[in-house]
Amino acid sequence: FGIAKLLAVPGLEDPASPNAVASGALMLVKAEVFRAVGGFHAVRGAMLDDVGFARLLKAHHYRVGFRLAPDCARVRLFKTPREAFWGTTKNILVAVEGRRWLAIPLVLVGFVQLWTPLLALALGVLEGDRSLLLTGLATYGLQYLGFFAVRRLVRFRPGPLLCFPLAAIVAACCMTR
Repeated sequence: FGIAKLLAVPGLEDPASPNAVASGALMLVKAEVFRAVGGFHAVRGAMLDDVGFARLLKAHHYRVGFRLAPDCARVRLFKTPREAFWGTTKNILVAVEGRRWLAIPLVLVGFVQLWTPLLALALGVLEGDRSLLLTGLATYGLQYLGFFAVRRLVRFRPGPLLCFPLAAIVAACCMTR
């Protein structure tokens, strides 16, 4: 769910629209409102429980707003490999919006995108092919530098980010699932 797509969702601020977004990392809800709608019980087990809860609030005629404020909270997405696997799987299934048959192509595209530069680098070194080595290095560098373009929205540590192609391992696990 990209930021551009998120901001283009019609009716986010309109109380009459059922459309709503939310981030479970930082939701502010008055206690009496939380109790009035039945808490999280109604959305337990939902794929996107935070969005489901925002929609539940709107269905009960409460206002829901969404603000981009990356400085308000720091979130560590996954604490364990198990959480990374299930969380990524959930995100992929949400991205295909119920069309499960699109999940495998989506994962394959990500896998190819992340590992192709490293494969080109490795083959360039092994075969002594300078153009392949430079192509792999340039592609990897461009992917890495692309993160800096969204630094205003997403905080990251540049050093550990150098390992971002390892996300292809998680993607391969999601494909297996």
